[in-house]
Amino acid sequence: MPLLKRVNMRNPLFTYRYHALLATVCTLLLMCTGHAQRSANDTRVLEIEQRMQDWRKALLSRDSMVLESILSEDVTYGHTNALMQSKQSLITSVMRGEQDYRKIDIVSMSTRVYENTALVNLQSNVSLVYHGKEMTLGMDSLFVWVNQNGIWKLVARQSVKNS
Repeated sequence: MPLLKRVNMRNPLFTYRYHALLATVCTLLLMCTGHAQRSANDTRVLEIEQRMQDWRKALLSRDSMVLESILSEDVTYGHTNALMQSKQSLITSVMRGEQDYRKIDIVSMSTRVYENTALVNLQSNVSLVYHGKEMTLGMDSLFVWVNQNGIWKLVARQSVKNS
């Protein structure tokens, strides 16, 4: 009697067990891969949401250092009145009090991450003094973030008034 019995691969019982084992292994691998991708994506979403909070706090407290670190050198920053600002013009306007943000209440925010780019749709209610005139408005904004050398930078923002 031989020590090793040759497996008959045409045996239906063997074929069934082999396929069941193969299916189980594949399912486990897919589950682990999906979990790893979700975890990485969840981490990036949390990073972006933190950057959004940093942006909000920087505008409210007129923190030029944080604004400097958040904004990309070539950012295009669009407002509800169609004004487009560069990085330097936005920081200067905020620091001079031309755009004096009093309140930025986030109503809703959704974040989508695609490799090194993130899109944030933000609905907010904002109170500010703009060139000496008090304003309160609801707005919908799109923020475009790009991971530049491991740091998320705001490269574009555009807002429109909502009712």
